[in-house]
Amino acid sequence: MINNKKTAFFSSKLNYWLELVFDIVFLAALLAYTIITFEFTMYEILGSILVGVVIWTLLEYFFHYWMFHASPFRAFRRGHAKHHVDPKGFDALPFFLPAMIFSAIAYGLYLVMPVHLALLITNVIVAGYFYYGLIHVAIHHVERDNIFLDRLKAYHELHHQVPSKYFGVTTSFWDIIFRTR
Repeated sequence: MINNKKTAFFSSKLNYWLELVFDIVFLAALLAYTIITFEFTMYEILGSILVGVVIWTLLEYFFHYWMFHASPFRAFRRGHAKHHVDPKGFDALPFFLPAMIFSAIAYGLYLVMPVHLALLITNVIVAGYFYYGLIHVAIHHVERDNIFLDRLKAYHELHHQVPSKYFGVTTSFWDIIFRTR
């Protein structure tokens, strides 16, 4: 019974919208801490943005492909399969899980680089994830004529038609690189 309640919560509108709110609060807190605590050169900022964007877009592709389509963890595959059946539904990761994952990524980066750069790159990754979340919501829930959004919608719709391809949501770059386009 508890599992059914948990599953129901993760498919709820509350969890769906809580994740977006939690993500922006997490990003704001992390960014504020990073800016207040450390100083950066322009090269560190630009380099961190570049590295963060590359890491984020690769993570977006990797998580969508591996965690939601090829994962040995049935719960992730099942939840994502529900999304393919009902794209306008409200299935989402537990609202707190992305912050936990990004904290682990920050720690991993900290092990191989100075803490100020690890946090700056993590900020870019989290911002990328928040952008992804907004785009994914817009793709499935916003009905407006917008050339940019229409292109992303069309590309993502290809993925819903052919679930073994087109894993990128905010970019098709890694689909091209890994030949899943």
